[in-house]
This record gives sequence, structure tokens and C-alpha cells, in this order.
Amino acid sequence: MLIHDVSYKEFDIHNDDTLDHTHFKDMMFDSIVVNPPYSSNWSANPKFLDDERFSAYGKLAPKSKVDYAFIQHMIYNLNDNGTITVVLPHEVLFRGASEGVIRKYLIK
Repeated sequence: MLIHDVSYKEFDIHNDDTLDHTHFKDMMFDSIVVNPPYSSNWSANPKFLDDERFSAYGKLAPKSKVDYAFIQHMIYNLNDNGTITVVLPHEVLFRGASEGVIRKYLIK
């Protein structure tokens, strides 16, 4: 954004746990660019199975690896013709268990 001379004052930036306390839950975006913290821990609270961001997948990302929860959260907030750019470790593509279930849902 600096290259295109866009002022930081035009952004609505929050420093918080975006999964537990999202400030943008009801907003839709044309573009989402994110470099989330790799394989971080999160609560994986069963309450998220009733949350629209995660409920369709039938599984939650494990407590020890939040990567797919971030992806699910981003997809939920993406417009139908929007684009997500996300940087994740390559191992995300090969994990099994609940992450494998979520990945299969995403590519079907």
C-alpha cells in the first residue's frame, strides 16, 4: 500500500484475537491479504462448531495448529468473487485428521 501512496489512516486496524473477538464478522471483502502466525495455538472451543465461520466444515482446526481456522475465517469474510492471499507453511497441505477433513471440504 505504501507503493501506491495509500495512507495508513485509511485502514481500520485492530490488534486482537480475530477468531475469538472479530471486529469484522459481518463485513465482506474483495481482497484479503494475511500472513498469520504459523501453527499457533488457539482455543478450538466447541462453541465454534455453531459459528457460521466454521460450522459447515464439521470439524475444527486442532488446538495446536490454528492455520485452517484462519483460512475458514477469511473465506467467511470474502465476497463471492474475492481473492485471498495467505502465506502458510507448506506442511499445511499434508496434515491429516481434522485439518484433512477441512482441506477436503475446501477443494470439493
